[in-house]
Amino acid sequence: MPGYNAPIFPSGTNIINGQLSFDSRDGFITYFSFCTPIHRHPIEDIKTFRLLVSSFCALGFCRPCEIIRAFGINERTLMRDLELYRTEGSAGFFKTVKRGGPRIITEDIKPQIEKLLAEGNSTKDVAAELEISYEALRKAIQRGKINFVKKKTMDE
Repeated sequence: MPGYNAPIFPSGTNIINGQLSFDSRDGFITYFSFCTPIHRHPIEDIKTFRLLVSSFCALGFCRPCEIIRAFGINERTLMRDLELYRTEGSAGFFKTVKRGGPRIITEDIKPQIEKLLAEGNSTKDVAAELEISYEALRKAIQRGKINFVKKKTMDE
């Protein structure tokens, strides 16, 4: 996960505060309220860890500084996670992040672009005619998504 400092889970039982502790054994982290286990997750499950420590702080089980001290995580990261928990709840930690927008140069428009370029039109003219971004067209040509061979002029 980019930009996230992984928490430190020392082996054995570790006290967070007077009522909350955690135990790291056999690849799992178990959280206890007094002596009662309240949750368990695999060590690798960072999303669940972020959800749990945020909920502990939001529900008043502990203060953020106690979580920071116990797990060695960044304060700003915990504050961001706490805000996420307060605004979106537990679903906010497990939503998928949508990356990138819709594809501008799709398979149905590609033949038109190649035809116009083959006729000798400039990339700017083609972009303007098909109402697409010049930069998107230029990048598609540069990456080889559009078959285009620049014709040599008499000067070359």
